[in-house]
Amino acid sequence: MAAPPPPPGAGPPPPPPGLGNGHYRMPPGHGMGGSAAPLQPQQTALSGLAGKPMAPPTTMMAGAARPPPPPNAAAGMTGAIPSNGNHAMGAAMPPPPPARGMAGGPLLGPGAASGAPPPMPPMPAAPMASQPPPPRMPSAPSSSPMPPPPMAGPPGAMMPTMPGPPPGGVPGAFRPGGMPPPPPTSAAGGTAGFPPPPTATAQQLQPPPPQQQQQYQQPPNAPPPPLPQMPQPPANNAFRPAPPSAVPPLAPAPKQQQPMARKQNTSGSNRIDPSQIPRPKASPLDAKATVYMTRVTPSGNVQHPYPTVANVPPPASRSSFVVQDTGNCSPRFMRASVNNVPCTSELLGTSGLPLSIAVSPLAVDAATITLPIVDLSSDATAVPTPGAAASSQPPPGPVRCARCKAYINPFFRFVDDGKRMKCNMCGHTQEVPPHYFSPAYGTDGRRADHDTRPELQFGTVEYVVSPQSEYSVRPAMLPVYAFVIDASRNAKMSGAFHAAIEAVIGCVTSLAGGDRARVIVATYDRHVHFYRVSPDLEGHQLLVVPDIDEPYAPTSGLSELACDVSKCSEKLVEVLQGLLEAASSAQPTAAAGMASAGGAAVESTIAAMKGNGGKLLWFCASMPDVGIGKVTSAPGAGPGAPSMSADHKDAMKIMQSSVKHYADSAKIAAEHQICVHLLTLAGPVAGAAAGAAGAGSSLPIGLVNLAPLATNTGGDVRHYPAFRYEVDREQVLSDVRWIVSRPQGLEALMRVRCSAGLSVIDYSGSYCRRTPVDVDLPCVDCDKNIFVRLRYDDTLQESEECCVQAAALYTSPDGTRRIRVHTLSLPCTSVLGNVFRGADLEINVKHRLVETCQMLPVKPPAQIKEHITSRCVDTLYAYRKFCATNSSSGQLILPEALKLLPLYTLALNKAMGLRMEPEIDERVAWMHDCLSLNVDSSMDTVYGQLMRVDDVLLESDSAAADGAVPDVPRKPSPLSLTSEGIDATGIYLFANGRDLLCYVGKRADPSLVHDLFGTDDPDTLCGNGPRLWTLMEFDSVHSKQFTSIVLHTRTERCKHMRLRLLRHGSREETLRFFDSLIEDRSTAGMSYVEYLCHVHRQIQNKFV
Repeated sequence: MAAPPPPPGAGPPPPPPGLGNGHYRMPPGHGMGGSAAPLQPQQTALSGLAGKPMAPPTTMMAGAARPPPPPNAAAGMTGAIPSNGNHAMGAAMPPPPPARGMAGGPLLGPGAASGAPPPMPPMPAAPMASQPPPPRMPSAPSSSPMPPPPMAGPPGAMMPTMPGPPPGGVPGAFRPGGMPPPPPTSAAGGTAGFPPPPTATAQQLQPPPPQQQQQYQQPPNAPPPPLPQMPQPPANNAFRPAPPSAVPPLAPAPKQQQPMARKQNTSGSNRIDPSQIPRPKASPLDAKATVYMTRVTPSGNVQHPYPTVANVPPPASRSSFVVQDTGNCSPRFMRASVNNVPCTSELLGTSGLPLSIAVSPLAVDAATITLPIVDLSSDATAVPTPGAAASSQPPPGPVRCARCKAYINPFFRFVDDGKRMKCNMCGHTQEVPPHYFSPAYGTDGRRADHDTRPELQFGTVEYVVSPQSEYSVRPAMLPVYAFVIDASRNAKMSGAFHAAIEAVIGCVTSLAGGDRARVIVATYDRHVHFYRVSPDLEGHQLLVVPDIDEPYAPTSGLSELACDVSKCSEKLVEVLQGLLEAASSAQPTAAAGMASAGGAAVESTIAAMKGNGGKLLWFCASMPDVGIGKVTSAPGAGPGAPSMSADHKDAMKIMQSSVKHYADSAKIAAEHQICVHLLTLAGPVAGAAAGAAGAGSSLPIGLVNLAPLATNTGGDVRHYPAFRYEVDREQVLSDVRWIVSRPQGLEALMRVRCSAGLSVIDYSGSYCRRTPVDVDLPCVDCDKNIFVRLRYDDTLQESEECCVQAAALYTSPDGTRRIRVHTLSLPCTSVLGNVFRGADLEINVKHRLVETCQMLPVKPPAQIKEHITSRCVDTLYAYRKFCATNSSSGQLILPEALKLLPLYTLALNKAMGLRMEPEIDERVAWMHDCLSLNVDSSMDTVYGQLMRVDDVLLESDSAAADGAVPDVPRKPSPLSLTSEGIDATGIYLFANGRDLLCYVGKRADPSLVHDLFGTDDPDTLCGNGPRLWTLMEFDSVHSKQFTSIVLHTRTERCKHMRLRLLRHGSREETLRFFDSLIEDRSTAGMSYVEYLCHVHRQIQNKFV
């Protein structure tokens, strides 16, 4: 059946057979061929995946390589196949067996994203009579801008960025401030060694040639360089070197082939070669970082609206790269799902891709880059009104558009010799404020002071505003930290109470805010107890709130209850140590110790913090069962209750809250700028119930009811299932220290603005939904991500760029009011092929992950799996129909930018939230965590990292023969998530963002096992004890190296990640490790090869 004609936005018709069209036409058993054609995105072709009856499997073989790309093709994209950026497989695949489950006000951040490259020039081809001529591209008039006059200093001076955590940081967690020094500059002052800008044919993110490569290495114990008074881009957008780290960096590893690749069978029995299936490209294994410039000078003669164009697409979030902000903000702050934005909603709908933005306003770059900061807190630059006193007017704030309230950015245009400016967001032209005027020269309207104005150069800029300005409605709030600790019987028996107290003791001196910080400590069982510590008191004062049905604040003011840690930290530690001693000596057997009035304790603490705001950390070890907010039963408990079975029609009901009290309390807390972090430390099921629930099961805690208190106030949900003090206390300490010390802002408000033709539909994440257009965040930190969906209000112009700007207003812990502005300008296109070429795989995966979390409470898992699979099919079908019309029907055609979309969609189908095994509390914690994860953490959750460590450790033996044994091993090479690469003699680490699984093979080297674990048989460590294991360092080189690898893996992900030791043949081995190898067939779904066949059949069915 002939395919219908492509829509108007599908680009020029493809050439007839025999000409190069950017696709592989490979009958089974043949190789790759063809050449790139104009405006055709590169792609992956999988032959033989037809939905109709297929021939027996044949050997999958790669053919001859295509000619190399033209000389101007630079390395700038991730995941391409070397030489030609395409990937083809020529084997027919058998149909897979059936699988289960497949049925505008004042508002603030640092640098980012990308846009689209110019269309690449057509490659020469043999002329044919039937071949339509390629479209003629308009040539851009060449002009050389006039050199700017001498620079004039701006009214706002540069200031250092928001301080990071105090020295010491978080043990085992990410410590900001570790980016390498700035790139070297030439004698003329320019930045040396940047790679050339990528073109439309660039399909691989590779390090630049040696003469252009930047090496970012941190000299040990090197002091940070002095901060410049004003950055001179691009050379002076410097990076702060990190303080000496407790974990030395791992040495680079040699590049290796995928270990799971099957050899091609030449004896006549043909099999699929897994090495030819698209898989994630391993992050660079050397110590060098690629430099990514957010905007580059355009090549060719195509007219562009600005002197630079967006660099499309941005690097993968987990790759090693350093951002050079040249107009667009860093992709670590803001990324778009499509970097070539379709001009119409119809074209976007045809593509099957979403239009969304991931925003991390205070991402980790905020602590590692010297942000361009403009200080507007003084009135030195204000121009008083004639006849009025100079002090009667507040200092001017940032320059903004009078109509849409967008902040000035590098894409504002200055006309009329600099007297007027035109907003790039709404097109409004207005007078330049008198204090901001500077002459503008040239056809591009470049101001004379352009090089001294950070807001006109960088995609990210931060303003420090005056306390008297319109951006400050009250004096800066104090950073108050309230610790509400469960002291019930369950908490003390499991050790959760001791772990919480020790965590508070360990972080008292690490609180963000320093001497301004205040601390409140409360414990609860049947009643609520507050501990008042003051310099005026000999010891401490115990305050009891006996009414748990209508709780109230124990004191009339916050100052009477909160402890000033700069004056009373030692006294506070003595009180906490006394609580530990009392809990150790007491026997909590009375009825009072059995009850848990957690809801009353939180309500009373919120009432005490209302006048100021701050952070509330709730350590909950048992289900609140008395007083206000009590939870009578856990979801899914009792006979006849719904389950997460794939065929249960009411499966989603167990994900719905039955107690609305905590959602209502969250609204009150957010209104008073109180952020709640929920840490659930549910102990293991004991006694006869343990056998029925299964080994390692946790006591129910009703997290589905409690979680809204955290997610609706901008807080975290940290769940520790089957909590055991011996193995979990280290992670609790690390998490608490990171929560209170990481880069953060208080009483924040964020708004995302779009240029004309686009608008915001909604936001997703951990925040308070007070108005449709604003994101209210009682606390925002470097780990928070807000996901934004956009829509079309009008048609976009292809000759222009569309722009998205995120502004976050917040109070830093030191008491200054700041506005962080991120700007991302992207090109518009009416060609469908360009849309696919500029698609961002990771944001598309993040979009589907957010959709999955939002659907969990309202749809059964089977329907969710069908939905995300159909979204993948729609996208690939659109590409196959409109961009690969001449390809064989036996091939699954994958666009190069999205060639891993089926793999990641399969991984989502097997995610924890959609499986039947996890407990309800664990599933709810996963759901709420994924909603606010940043992009790189989301990718870890979807597709974790598998590493073989025994090979790395044994390399030291050969080094020892030469007389030198390195204490720091090289970085292990990542493996694909398939059991074909698992060897019974190996030792493996698997990191999924939550846990760090250590799998010891049945025939692992006994001497190495003894060096690492202190015993020849790892079964003795977890056979009769917990399956969780505390990292111990023994007196051996191998043990020290293994510890270094574990700590480095935790540091890379900013998370401690509990270490699980899995023995061969155990139930946990299957559930925790082998079920995480998502490319294999398991109880969670089909294998990767089977899923590719399934997707291809679905695509072919749409053509019928």
